Amino acid sequence: MYLLYQNFSPCFERYDDDGNFVATPGQRRAVKEAVQLLQQQGHDVFPFTPTGLDKVNLLYGQFLFADEGKSTAALLRHGPVDYGAIGTFYRTITAPMWLRRIAAPIVSALFSEAIGGSFTLETTCNTSFQLWALNALRLEYIEAILKQWERQDVDVVLAPGYSCPAQPIGYPQSQLATISYTCVYNLLNFPAGSVTVARESEADQAALEDYPGREKDLVYGWVKEGTRGAQGMPLNVQVVGRPWTEELVLRVMRELQEDKALPWSNGK
Repeated sequence: MYLLYQNFSPCFERYDDDGNFVATPGQRRAVKEAVQLLQQQGHDVFPFTPTGLDKVNLLYGQFLFADEGKSTAALLRHGPVDYGAIGTFYRTITAPMWLRRIAAPIVSALFSEAIGGSFTLETTCNTSFQLWALNALRLEYIEAILKQWERQDVDVVLAPGYSCPAQPIGYPQSQLATISYTCVYNLLNFPAGSVTVARESEADQAALEDYPGREKDLVYGWVKEGTRGAQGMPLNVQVVGRPWTEELVLRVMRELQEDKALPWSNGK
């Protein structure tokens, strides 16, 4: 199957803003770096505006918090919980529903709409019928997104590998909203891989001054604080393909990883 892609020139599209959460300057620069690397290898890469990812992101949350989050909470109870990583999320899904309903508008109004909104996502899926309806909606989104890719002849999409570079211990627990770039393709079941193409630089750190902070949402404030001092941390891009094109995704990742321009690449 790999031979199918050796002489195949895919059509590349790229975006650095998914419309759900603004990526940090370094992560957005990483996409530009990847684009330049592919262009140097003779590929054409075009700007891309994906549609419907906001709906897919919401749907992901509805699946995650289905049955009031009881199934997810049961899985987490089988092992130790790293509160520094998922503490806020774990406390949310294990809190009584009446408390979550009371806390949601208060948290949204005073602290964070992103966090407060997640408190009651589970109320949209409390029965098996509703769960089947959500799955039917997922299939509709897959069909709609694939039609967009087909209309624009998209084979591979480049996007930020995450919303921000690695955060200090304790910060990720309240940054569930930052998973939007990756969770959507998990839900859609599109093949995707992440590869390092750059490192957080002094210029990226300086550009944080113009990045949204607490004035936009408390989560943005935490991301901004957690990203300060991240100079030298790896910045990844996400390579996404259509269903059943894992070989193409792997080929693109290899081309990016083996590029001699990368200071940490040995061509292996």
